[in-house]
Amino acid sequence: MFFSSLSSYLFSIVPVLINNFNIPVYMYKRLAILSICSSIYHITDQPSLRTNRLLLKISEWLDGSSIILICNSFLFNNKTNILIDQQLLLFYSITKLVSNVEIVKKIIYSITFLKMAYIRPVVSIPFLFGGTGFYNYIQNNKWNHYNRSIWHLGNAIYIGLSMHYLL
Repeated sequence: MFFSSLSSYLFSIVPVLINNFNIPVYMYKRLAILSICSSIYHITDQPSLRTNRLLLKISEWLDGSSIILICNSFLFNNKTNILIDQQLLLFYSITKLVSNVEIVKKIIYSITFLKMAYIRPVVSIPFLFGGTGFYNYIQNNKWNHYNRSIWHLGNAIYIGLSMHYLL
């Protein structure tokens, strides 16, 4: 069960290695939060635990919230803009926990990719590589070690290359 969460730690390792340990502290904290929340989500998204819908919903919410925090770092490029983080997380929380709609996360994620691809077109390559893992997940309607690892590796490299914008 815990093996399914190991690829989540690529988020806190790969960007650091790409940037030679030269990343802002606030961003490293957000990457660590993303790694932990993603790990928790993939642990709770196991057939033996799916009967506990509340646990799965909370872990999905944590994962989505950590994705929004990472994306906000690239969108607003301001580590002290906590008000935007709070407002987006509140709106996401309401839509996710009340109606299970993740439109806020998807819009923030998409806008972040478009901005970073415009600024640094090379980030499209690992993003598309990671997208093949997500495509496999959509086809199978299930995370497995193959698609999850490709998704996480592609996104970790994408984040690492995008960080040059923040530095």
